[in-house]
Amino acid sequence: MSKKLNDKRILIKRILFFILGIAATALGVSLTIISNFGAGSWDALSVGLSNTFGLTVGTWVVIVAVILIIASGILLKKIPRFSTLLTSFVTGAGIDLWLAVFRGIKVTGIVNEFLVFMGGIIIIGFGVAMVVLTELPPGPIDYFMLVLKERFNLSLGVAKTISEAIGLILGLTFHGPIGIGSIVIVIIMGPVIHFFSKILTPKISKHINRAA
Repeated sequence: MSKKLNDKRILIKRILFFILGIAATALGVSLTIISNFGAGSWDALSVGLSNTFGLTVGTWVVIVAVILIIASGILLKKIPRFSTLLTSFVTGAGIDLWLAVFRGIKVTGIVNEFLVFMGGIIIIGFGVAMVVLTELPPGPIDYFMLVLKERFNLSLGVAKTISEAIGLILGLTFHGPIGIGSIVIVIIMGPVIHFFSKILTPKISKHINRAA
């Protein structure tokens, strides 16, 4: 098999895993939103903006992404990486699709809310880990976090905390579904993603590396 054909097959596999990861992430985000337990800070912002100004949650995911990309470009004094918008378009469409599927479903009771919320966290962790392994462009929120790290010479953990804090403040400002779950997400999402990365790396890498 020629190297060119092999590289093309690898790219197709990366894209397929990327789409699967985004679809899973969108499902997980939607579950945290309907759980009433608290959504992630940036997701809560998109919900709050949707409730305040109209438009769908997915549309606001894209709008917020554009703003973050422009802000990142300003911070680095470089042309913004609009290629990162790809993730937001797919994620936004996925969130709108899943929220439409779940429309009319009300989660009641603290136990049910917690179970739906944790289900969302687990699925998000799986999806994000898969997306990261494809090594395709990061989402705008992750890009913004990396820009903060580079611009202000921060550790990845500190940059992540600052990014989440900004999203949290904006989410509260626009009355998004911020709750105890929002804090839980900040604390455990990293370890959950790491857990799935360890599981998925040997299974996915053999399909998307140059030796495949």
